[in-house]
Amino acid sequence: MANLARRRARTCPYPFDFEPSQERGKLGIAFLHALAKDFRHNGAKRIAAVSAKRPLDYLKLVAKLLPKEFWLKQLEIRQDEAQELLECVRAAVAEKKKKEEEAARASRTQEPTAFPPVAGAPREP
Repeated sequence: MANLARRRARTCPYPFDFEPSQERGKLGIAFLHALAKDFRHNGAKRIAAVSAKRPLDYLKLVAKLLPKEFWLKQLEIRQDEAQELLECVRAAVAEKKKKEEEAARASRTQEPTAFPPVAGAPREP
């Protein structure tokens, strides 16, 4: 009997009462509890700050949190509301394209910079 316990101790990298999947589950639950607690205290303020300062990131966050398929029985939205929503999305897309074009233009027009000479270094002939 003692030999069997010794053999198991050599082959098993963790104690017998340790189950990795259970421990991951416990850690996940603890993390979600801490996240929920933090959200209760600071969530609304942080969401408002992100939506005001970085609307595109806010939109990405909302898109990632919503389910990929969203079934509606009936969509009750007025035509002017739909038009306003569409204009907002188009403005966000146009702003993103403009920033990407400016970044691309800036990277093309950027001059290579030379490093200043180091004091005491020999000069090239």
